[in-house]
Amino acid sequence: MEIPGHLLPPGESVRHPARLRVEGDGTLQVDSFAYCYRGHLDEVVVGEALGSVPRTLTDPHGWCFVPRDGALMARLLEAHHGRGRLARWEQRGSLLALTLVVVVLLGFKLLALPSVSGALVRLLPSSLMSEVGERGYQALLKSHQLQPSRLHKTQQAQLQARFEALSATLALPRPAPRLTFHHMNEPIAFILPDGRLVMSDAMVKRVDNEAEMEALWLHELGHHHYRHGMTRLVSAGLWGVIATLVVGDVSGAADSLASLSWVLMDLGYSRDLERAADGYAIRQLVARHGSSEALATLLRRLDKEQGARWLSTHPSMAERIAAAGAAP
Repeated sequence: MEIPGHLLPPGESVRHPARLRVEGDGTLQVDSFAYCYRGHLDEVVVGEALGSVPRTLTDPHGWCFVPRDGALMARLLEAHHGRGRLARWEQRGSLLALTLVVVVLLGFKLLALPSVSGALVRLLPSSLMSEVGERGYQALLKSHQLQPSRLHKTQQAQLQARFEALSATLALPRPAPRLTFHHMNEPIAFILPDGRLVMSDAMVKRVDNEAEMEALWLHELGHHHYRHGMTRLVSAGLWGVIATLVVGDVSGAADSLASLSWVLMDLGYSRDLERAADGYAIRQLVARHGSSEALATLLRRLDKEQGARWLSTHPSMAERIAAAGAAP
């Protein structure tokens, strides 16, 4: 839009014929023989209309543009300010929409994601569990987080035989569980989606007797029974898993999940999943021995260990000990 008028220099009353050009984005240019200015409507001072005196524009240098057609200037400014208000409303609308999306996603993560992940895991073939577990295990080996065990081979073989005998009495999903030992400075135990239970040498040394070892194994086998490891991985990489499975790329899904094996290493189970694993162990111990006190005793000891990562993200220790000790 172009508006004819005149320019008044700062502090003077001399009029210089001029023309004002305004683009759709608010960019403006004032041209006269005496002075030229290029800027934006947001950078100039807009004067108020007083009677027959039209609205004026004063640039940062003090030059004042007075339009010949006050009505035309009024329409131009109204159109620009209207767009400004629209832009502000659009910005507010975008912020509101973003806030709504965040709230919905947070609600999905807290409420729906565990259920969706659990349902999806039940549809996955055991071959995928095996592949994910093996790739995750190899990734942990390559990252040097798992060092070769320093336990005597005879001790390892004895513990593995007992673990296999215990697992054989349980109705567990495939793949079949197996026990592996590795040297780590901290007492830690976790089970991968393929049923591989990884125990650190330090954890073996923290366990006092066979009853406590059985209690620890049953807790981890509870995670395997409910497929908590795979559920946790699927929750962490849900969208990638869905996309790869939709196109039938099972290997791609395995890659996506195996790359998240650090999730299990860091023991990122929710409180509900940990309670479920504890409940499984308690029921099995009571059915076998009439008491789950072995689990409570083990938890009390590990609670005193400052470096017991096996407990770092579990529910409160007092709650777990009370549950294990209260079982008949």
